[in-house]
Amino acid sequence: MSGLVGLNKSPNGVVLGLVQLQLPVVETKEDLTEQTEKVCEMVRKAKRCSTD
Repeated sequence: MSGLVGLNKSPNGVVLGLVQLQLPVVETKEDLTEQTEKVCEMVRKAKRCSTD
């Protein structure tokens, strides 16, 4: 089963996924790196769900 259940994808269409996150506090380069990794992991998880 796909994570896109209920969405009607057309052959030439684009399906967008959105997330709502709490605004992070980014004060240092390390904070930015940490937040970037969190977002990247969420994208990886969403991609895995959509290809199941």
